[in-house]
Parts: sequence; C-alpha cells; structure tokens
Amino acid sequence: MNKWLAFFVVLLASLAGLLFFLIQGQYVLIKLPWFSYPLVEKRADRPAEVQRDVVCQISRQGLTIQVKKNILWPQNQSEAIKRLVELWVAAGVEEGVVAEEVKIHSVALTHQGTVALFAFEKTFIPAHLSTIARWQLVESLLQTLRTAGVVLEGVYFVQGKHFLQDDYLDFSQRWPIGGYQS
Repeated sequence: MNKWLAFFVVLLASLAGLLFFLIQGQYVLIKLPWFSYPLVEKRADRPAEVQRDVVCQISRQGLTIQVKKNILWPQNQSEAIKRLVELWVAAGVEEGVVAEEVKIHSVALTHQGTVALFAFEKTFIPAHLSTIARWQLVESLLQTLRTAGVVLEGVYFVQGKHFLQDDYLDFSQRWPIGGYQS
C-alpha cells in the first residue's frame, strides 16, 4: 500500500506541476468571475503621430521671417495646437524676438473646437517693443496657425487666471484667427 500511496503522490505532484506550467505559460487561461484582466490597447488603436513640416512666421523689425521646422503632429487637435505654439515660441527665441522663459501651459478648445484658449506662464511679448511690433508679433503667431492648417474662429490669450496683460494691446477680446491685417 505504501507503493500505491507514493505512486499517487508522485502522479498528483506531476499533474499539479503540469497544470502550473500550462497556466504560467498562458497555454490555459482561467477566468474567475470576480477577476477581470485589464484591457490591452492594440497598437492600431493608439493615436498616430505624423512627421510634418511647418513654417513658423516670426515678425521682427517689420519683416516676417519664415522658419521651417519639423514637428510630430498628433491626432488630438488641442495637443497639436500646443506643440505648434511651443514650436513658434522656440523659433521666436532662436530669432531673439521672444524671451527664453516663456512657456505655454495648455491649450483648451471649446466643445465645437472653433475657439482656442492659450494659457501662457507669462507674456511672450517683450516690453521694449513698440505697439505695431507687438501687434505684428501676435499676427505672426496667428499666421503660423493658419499656414499649418489649424481651423479656428479665434484665440484667447491667458496668463494664469486672467487675460494676458499688455499696456498697448487688448487681450480681453478674442483675436480672430485671420488676424486684423487687411
């Protein structure tokens, strides 16, 4: 009887080991009613980002400078606009028009996606610029958005919880994406 008991113990241990191996190797899946596996996102379901060439318009001393940059363009429109504005700010820093410490916090869109709100950490307009140079700088940002194919009706510029403060330009109203140039 000791031989039979030893035989069944070895057989039971072998079957338990085989079952454990099959479960660990995911050859056998056990679905428990109180446990659910997390959903795995397929690679095709993820939003794709596309390489895209963008022309940044920078206004400096009455002249418009065109700087060609490459950008990863995401599917999400607000993220795409934010990256485009960050790229414009970086191009402005390279050209010496915008201060280095300017950062954009976020871009918010209305439900229809027609109006954007740009939240900056601080103003991107240098204090030494004249009124027309300030206006042309804002127009160059709007022109960069237009040429990149961003379809909006207008843009609000915000710093913190308030509209962007400027002694010469009024940012309390929406700036049309077409700008004020005739």
